Amino acid sequence: RRRSSARAVWRLRLTRRGNTFTAEYDAGDGWAALASAGPIPLGPDVSVGVYAVQDTKRPMEAVFDTFTLVPLPAAK
Repeated sequence: RRRSSARAVWRLRLTRRGNTFTAEYDAGDGWAALASAGPIPLGPDVSVGVYAVQDTKRPMEAVFDTFTLVPLPAAK
């Protein structure tokens, strides 16, 4: 599922629950769904990276000033 936003996304949250991943962006009044994917079979340990993309062939620059990796509480 994909939802596009014409404005810049300043805060993005990627969440993994089991083998399903969801992406959300800060909509100003809470988190809004951006995309989801899964199941993607991965082991319990994965590497995390951050990058930026755009839909045009023009050069772009992205600046990430904060990156936080927080483990989720165990599922009940």
